[in-house]
Amino acid sequence: MADLGNHSIGEVLRSERPSLVYFWAPWCTRCRAFTPQFEQFADDHGDKVQLRRVNASDEDALVSSYRVTGLPTLLLFDGGTVVQTITDPSSKEDLEDRLAPYL
Repeated sequence: MADLGNHSIGEVLRSERPSLVYFWAPWCTRCRAFTPQFEQFADDHGDKVQLRRVNASDEDALVSSYRVTGLPTLLLFDGGTVVQTITDPSSKEDLEDRLAPYL
């Protein structure tokens, strides 16, 4: 799973597969708790969904552009458009339930 920056958002927008982008920050307690769940989700579903991470502390332009107001936040892109926003996910199973149509 690769980190995503403002310079590489185009790969998500052009992807033929759905792309799940995880906005997190190292200081975010809920992010630290959720990151292992996201990594397990990536291991299980990375063949169906492109997965990327954005360190919100380093990528102010992306945070602002996509109106991310809290962490953790996940954005699902399909066809270059945000089709789903998930704020404060609770578990890998929670993600699987919410993203079932794309898996």
